[in-house]
Amino acid sequence: LNVDDCKPNPCQNGGTCHDLVDNFQCSCPPGTLGYICEINIDDCRPGACHNNGTCIDKVGGFECKCLPGFVGPRCEGDINECLSNPCSTPGTLDCVQLVNDYHCNCKAGFMGRHCESKVNFCATSPCQNGGICTTIHAGHRCTCQDGFYGTNCEFSGYDCDSDPCQNGGICSISEEGGYHCDCLVGTTGTNCEIDSLNECNSNPCKHPEAICQDKLGDYACFCPSKHTGKNCDIYDR
Repeated sequence: LNVDDCKPNPCQNGGTCHDLVDNFQCSCPPGTLGYICEINIDDCRPGACHNNGTCIDKVGGFECKCLPGFVGPRCEGDINECLSNPCSTPGTLDCVQLVNDYHCNCKAGFMGRHCESKVNFCATSPCQNGGICTTIHAGHRCTCQDGFYGTNCEFSGYDCDSDPCQNGGICSISEEGGYHCDCLVGTTGTNCEIDSLNECNSNPCKHPEAICQDKLGDYACFCPSKHTGKNCDIYDR
């Protein structure tokens, strides 16, 4: 009499038992080994789960536990948080998908997580010298008191009153603020205070014995006897 050695089933992990004469044989499912299929092969090889998902070994396979923001059998899918249209306020330019998050790019003049707040550009009181601040689309505008100008009323319109330009320079109010000196030839600097040209380099004194002295924007010729004129070019008998 042949006893059924497969009762109860000695094969583990879902193996199929085949009764033999005074013995049995197990047909093991994929991912298992051993006489009675007792060895479960670890299917969690490196890189089995993407995007830092956690691999859980199963019989003949594995399961991935995904981090928030990822889906799929191997966590290969990045959830697009922008599909729910979180950046829907009028101040939003567009939505940028991030990992398990999103970012709203705001139009000029708006701020906040969802660009829901208008920026108060006058909150820091940018207008100086009594200027009145008005918020505009993407910034502010200052209405200046008499005598002041500039983006923030920071410049005085009377900067030329002190006659700052030297050596014949002409003072004018600059559009960028403050004043500007238009210097005569041979002078330079903020206030035309620098002699930028040696007028003697061109040898203006005509007599070979004349001595040239450089001056600010000018020169002087010291002429030998019986020679006169600006350039010692006149012979006086």
